[in-house]
Amino acid sequence: VVGEQVAGRNCKQCRDRWKILQQRQRFAEAVKSTEAIKATEEANTAEAVDVNEGVQTSKGATHDTCQESTVGNQCKRNPLCIRPARHAGLCAFRLEPDRTDSVEATRILARHFPDPNTLDIDNLVPLPTARTQTGYLGVYPGRKGRFQAQVLHRAIGGFETAYEAGVAVTRRLVEIARQNEVVEPENSTPASEPVPMAVHAYAPLRPGGLPVAMAVAASTLAADRVLPVVLASEGVIMATVVAVGGLQPMFM
Repeated sequence: VVGEQVAGRNCKQCRDRWKILQQRQRFAEAVKSTEAIKATEEANTAEAVDVNEGVQTSKGATHDTCQESTVGNQCKRNPLCIRPARHAGLCAFRLEPDRTDSVEATRILARHFPDPNTLDIDNLVPLPTARTQTGYLGVYPGRKGRFQAQVLHRAIGGFETAYEAGVAVTRRLVEIARQNEVVEPENSTPASEPVPMAVHAYAPLRPGGLPVAMAVAASTLAADRVLPVVLASEGVIMATVVAVGGLQPMFM
């Protein structure tokens, strides 16, 4: 006999079995709750509508032009989040800094931020960023009051925020790319020749070297020109830089 009837009885076997039944019941309730949440999210995703095609799509569909952006059902916290509105937990991103081809990453980002002059340092939220030995480096578009770039004095030196450091690095990389006519291969990965370019870009970025608050002009790059991918080690810079002519450079 198990259950409340054996409560207080001095039978170890019954008590142990009762504990197991309680654990199984709690686990079943947790699974049921999780499945209900998952079913709700799947139903919301299944109703996603391609804003460009007007075609109703099923779960898991990949839109070539909008990356699963939806009408009235998209996450409002981050325009690149692929989860539905009012989702629980952290945002999810299709772009993964270490795996995504930077050319495609640029095109996806460009759909959301076509005008480099609209990026306001006081009106920001985080995007996925690359890890450095002293923090995270990234450009953060988004909503006011959510600017969370970390200070990287030790990593880069002399810049108040990661955003300013990123602008300076991007500006320098544009100059290098124009001088050397370096164009990233179409199917390259973020690991393509990282250190030499990063060290070269880092050299002039000491305090007082370059203006740090200036965005790269749209005319600086030719159309469809993509900057060389940049990574680094030894606490200098670690970021994947992607940019196309006429678009705001981004650090992934």
